[in-house]
Parts: sequence; structure tokens; C-alpha cells
Amino acid sequence: LDRIAEATAADDGHAGLMRAVDEAAGRLLGHRLFTINAVHLASLEVERRYSNMPAVYPLAGRKKKRDTWWGRQVIEQMQPYIGNGEEAIRSAFADHELIAGLGLDSVLNMPVCHAGRCWGTMNLLQGGAPYDPSQLPLARVLASTLLPVFLAPLRG
Repeated sequence: LDRIAEATAADDGHAGLMRAVDEAAGRLLGHRLFTINAVHLASLEVERRYSNMPAVYPLAGRKKKRDTWWGRQVIEQMQPYIGNGEEAIRSAFADHELIAGLGLDSVLNMPVCHAGRCWGTMNLLQGGAPYDPSQLPLARVLASTLLPVFLAPLRG
């Protein structure tokens, strides 16, 4: 958490903060794929701001979430989603075949919320180890540290 706090103070366009949260989430919660998405409420789309696998999940990629149960739960109701197993991934994500091809079968999506709205999501995926509701408090704390990414303009 100290590295996250230091990165929050840095003037690097939030790149260090996103990397610090990625590293902390990897150690504390586990993941192989880690992304951070901004939420565009008007279109109900999410746009990638960070990816630890940019060759597979490049920055600025968008996913439509309008009229999906995932969008209602995570974006509109500001509730996390834990999905374990092939069916859970398939039911939530249009790119489920790509996710499965990476050997990933568990997801934890945590909304980044402030002032009554969802500004973004922190997304962790891994294979072979399910996520558990007991991990949600820690995931919520880590996600909350990402708020500056969405409230201040990006510069890097």
C-alpha cells in the first residue's frame, strides 16, 4: 500500500499508480490478466486504460455493456462480479473465447466508485484458482486507490 501511496503522488499520468495497483493485486489477490477500464456512462461502454497484456488487450479498446446483466450489476448497481468457471466467463464477456484461450477461467471485476457513480473497473483474471467473496474487501480498497485515474486527465 505504501508503493501505491507513493505512486499516487507521482507526476507520471497515473502510469505508476496503475502499475503499483497491478503489482499489489497480483501479490494479494492473484491474477494473470489485469486491466483497468474507464466507464463511459452515456454509451455504457468500458474503455481500457491499463493492461498488463497490451499485445492481447490493448489500451483504448472498448466493450459495450449496455443492456447486459454485467453492466447493470457492476456499472449501474456498483456491485462487484466474481465469476468462476467457463460458463461464468461465457455469460459475462463477449470475448470469452479469447479469455479461455489464455487459460483464464476466474474473474473478479471491482467497480471504482465515487459520489454515487461508477467511474471505472479493476479487472483481475486467472486460471485454475477461483476468486472468493472473502477477497472483495481487499479488492475494494485496491480499486478505490485508482480513483485519480478517472478524475484527473491522463498525461502519459
